Amino acid sequence: MDLQAIFDIVAKRTDDWLDDGAKYNVNSSLDIDFKTRHPVLSYTYLAILGVLTVIGNLANIMVICAVITYRPLRTTGNMFIVNLALADLCMTAVGDPFSIVGVIAGPKFFLDNALLCHIVAALCVTSCTVSMWTIAAVALNRYVFICKHHIYGKYYTWKKTVAYCFLLWVIGVGIDVPNVTGWGSHTFDLKTMACSHDRIADMSYTYFLTLYSILLPLLIMFISYCLVFKYVRSVRKKLQSRDTRINSRYRSRQRAEYNLAKTLSITCIVYIIFWAPYTIVINADGGDNWSKIIYVVVIMLAHASSSVNSVMYAVVNERFRSGYRHLLLGMLKCRMPQPKRNTSVFSLSRNSTDLNWEHEM
Repeated sequence: MDLQAIFDIVAKRTDDWLDDGAKYNVNSSLDIDFKTRHPVLSYTYLAILGVLTVIGNLANIMVICAVITYRPLRTTGNMFIVNLALADLCMTAVGDPFSIVGVIAGPKFFLDNALLCHIVAALCVTSCTVSMWTIAAVALNRYVFICKHHIYGKYYTWKKTVAYCFLLWVIGVGIDVPNVTGWGSHTFDLKTMACSHDRIADMSYTYFLTLYSILLPLLIMFISYCLVFKYVRSVRKKLQSRDTRINSRYRSRQRAEYNLAKTLSITCIVYIIFWAPYTIVINADGGDNWSKIIYVVVIMLAHASSSVNSVMYAVVNERFRSGYRHLLLGMLKCRMPQPKRNTSVFSLSRNSTDLNWEHEM
């Protein structure tokens, strides 16, 4: 696919990058210096994206390491959290850094390295799609675990959960395939200053991307959590109708319900905050007429989701906080000199090397 030809079209329709009264000139557009033309916006974007990149890489790596090293976290349900961290790590370790390169080096760098731009754009579309579908998979997993616990072990075995995670990546790749077959396309976006799908090359693909990458996962998440809330409320009513001698159990259920409501509410709110602005902008601005600053703000929010998704799931979960502490303490112990001990290899505990994934109980 000829990235130069696609960029020529993008540059022609992006009038605010040309000087007032100037005619379209491909060569001058290729030499655009984002930092000179929009210094405040560009440097602010670089600063925020740099912080998000560092935080996102550390947070996603910590989540993966915590699940691997802390036995109570090695459950089939948390395999989706690991999958989420892997998808987000693709963005924070590859997508975000190359977005920074796009601001510093400008479009000419990627037009001289067209294959790299295609790879980065494909990875961004795929990983973002996988991230959003994994969030939906987490919601569905919580629904089955809470509301249909008697069948949970049947449908969420280790092998089946691995297959589900693999399927999520197949969906992500499938969503991006039209960009290389001629329906949509990849390009260097002058407004977001990054390699991505061409927002208006074919608006029907943009609608397709919005529906299957954002709205459908949101719908699955919303329905799953509504059913969880409904189930929890029905359990609470049953407890209220019983003898007062089980008040302590009832209060425990109330606390569990409150914590669950907090977790699910945060999940939905964060998802909407990060993706609603981007969804609205790319679908409403079919003529690519809206200001560049609008695109910078919405793309920063979308990028931020990859930096905080795993943090959010970890912060609201006590087991993950314990896993973090276990991981950090283990790292500190490794750095501290240890007294010599005469330890036979046969005396090592089986638990210290057991990496089996357990079913949640």
